[in-house]
Amino acid sequence: MARSDRGRRAQAALQRARLAHLAHAAARVLSGGEQQLLSIARALATEPEILILDEPTSNLDPSATLAIEGLVGAIRSEGTRVVLITHDLGQVRRLADEVAFLYRGRVLERTPSTAFLAQPATAEAQAFMRGEIVL
Repeated sequence: MARSDRGRRAQAALQRARLAHLAHAAARVLSGGEQQLLSIARALATEPEILILDEPTSNLDPSATLAIEGLVGAIRSEGTRVVLITHDLGQVRRLADEVAFLYRGRVLERTPSTAFLAQPATAEAQAFMRGEIVL
């Protein structure tokens, strides 16, 4: 990225993540939610075609989770493809169009989220949906 574009892209990403007011704060003094939003903003500054997020709201309070989910929703609506890894079925209901259910490193199911949530096809996914620990 051209040096002349860096500042503009950084400011735009901070604005998008609603962190512009913290642009000059050290990352270590930010809350966990703010740090996670900052991480996503850093990725957005590169204008990715695909954004991969692994458990982006783990260990965060509901307010921070809502902020991150709002940002993810906005990113998706603007055309960026989002791959979200999560164990949170509520988050799947709120954000996913499609589910890929992995078990022991293999994709057992790949289906629209509504179909998966209504009736998973595999025994492992059914057990997961019942709240069982699937080993």
